[in-house]
Amino acid sequence: MPEMPETPLYRQCPPSATNLWSIIDTPKNLRYPTPDNPRFEKAQKSLFDNIKKAFRLYAEVMSFYDQSLDFYFIHDQITFSQGDWRNFLNQENNREYLNDSVKNWLVTFGIRDNDWLTGFQDLYGIDLTQEQKQKILNLIPFECLQPKNGQNGIRTFNNDFIGLAKRGFLISGKKSYGKLSLEDIEEKLTVNSNVNSSGEITNLYEFVDNLKFDEVLISTSENLKDKQRFFIKLQHIVDRNTIDKIQDIIFTLRDIWEKEEIPLIRIKYASSSQREIFEDLIIYPICLFYNQRGIYLTGYGPKPGGLINYLGYYNYRLDHFQELDRNQYIFTEEWDEENYNIHLKLFDKKDELQEETSDDIYSQLQDALGVDLHREIKTMLLHFPQDFHTYYIENTKRHDTFKRLSVRDINKFWQNFEGCLRHTQTTLTNDDKQLINEVISNNPDDAYYVMDYRHGKDGGNDVEADVIMRLRSWGHNVEILAPADLRKRMKEDSQKLWQVYE
Repeated sequence: MPEMPETPLYRQCPPSATNLWSIIDTPKNLRYPTPDNPRFEKAQKSLFDNIKKAFRLYAEVMSFYDQSLDFYFIHDQITFSQGDWRNFLNQENNREYLNDSVKNWLVTFGIRDNDWLTGFQDLYGIDLTQEQKQKILNLIPFECLQPKNGQNGIRTFNNDFIGLAKRGFLISGKKSYGKLSLEDIEEKLTVNSNVNSSGEITNLYEFVDNLKFDEVLISTSENLKDKQRFFIKLQHIVDRNTIDKIQDIIFTLRDIWEKEEIPLIRIKYASSSQREIFEDLIIYPICLFYNQRGIYLTGYGPKPGGLINYLGYYNYRLDHFQELDRNQYIFTEEWDEENYNIHLKLFDKKDELQEETSDDIYSQLQDALGVDLHREIKTMLLHFPQDFHTYYIENTKRHDTFKRLSVRDINKFWQNFEGCLRHTQTTLTNDDKQLINEVISNNPDDAYYVMDYRHGKDGGNDVEADVIMRLRSWGHNVEILAPADLRKRMKEDSQKLWQVYE
């Protein structure tokens, strides 16, 4: 039997609104919607779903670790499956928890409902009506697992376990889970409780591509003398009138991703790069992500305007979606292997696509600079002057593949550089090699870096915008030594810019 904590865990980390939100990783900018909100029903449902999920995850965590509770999950093996936990929940003495409301769960954890509601209102700076309070207290966190919800409930429950493992409350194996030690879970719950009890920033590092950024947030998110001294500024180029449209699209996608079997979707899309509106694009929706001042949907399907025989991952900016019908931007299409060609092509990857998540897309983004995953990958060689490198480049992370190569031994440099080129199948001409040798010979104290990037089939004229913007931001402080087509592209762009100001 595992060691019993001196103080019950639910006492060490009670289910206050802030502590619940630290486990669920819910944005702190939620508000109880007003009835005059045109999306009142959807917004209220979203808030209620988050509250139910927060209580459900908290109860699940406590069932794994707190032996003082009747709801404690006893399992003889070192690891356990989701099925083991569902069997535990379906035991006769535990079935009542499926129907317990938020009010009942607060009683289980020794919290007065008025105290919890007060904390909830303080967190959001709102005053709930009596009716609103009652609606929240009547929510049933484990409603999703009731028999009436069938496979949809099991899918939601499976996502609970995946989320808890991702946030470090469980140890994840291939098809099983393990518990943390008592010492580790107490520390985990204490850290989550302390970080979120006073600040408005919660788990933002989940969305920031930077190692150890969570430590920065932990040290800066707490108010100092009741004043916030830290914020993150994200640029967003969508005007206020378009925000409602984006929200509608997100709500639609949320509903789609809650389905037991995720369907294909049909959209009408205005492409900036091709300066054309494409009708009836059929794609499989995978995830949303923020990049370069906009929110994008990553989907799998044919290239807009291209042949349906070539399928790949493409990104669609939400504000470029066009209406299919009044205030409708997405239609769903059921899988049909008997349907026309695009369905048949996608049907071949149906099982694989159903398992795709944002983690899969994020992993692919680490392979090269740029977000257009359908593009090929090349390796560039960059030259930075010593002074600029010292003050602006050294000890910074520009991308996972951004790596400095030593030029002290030119033979070893070429060995390392050519090794980098092989995995992206980038080739060099004799002229390329001569240029690189000359620059290194004339500037041996400068810094030389490699970085993988995404490009199209037309070489330098078909390089992703993210890559060009990154290089332009360094201005005259960087020289692209290879490949030749990218060097030529940057040279031509510089000449065009010079002509503008000449």
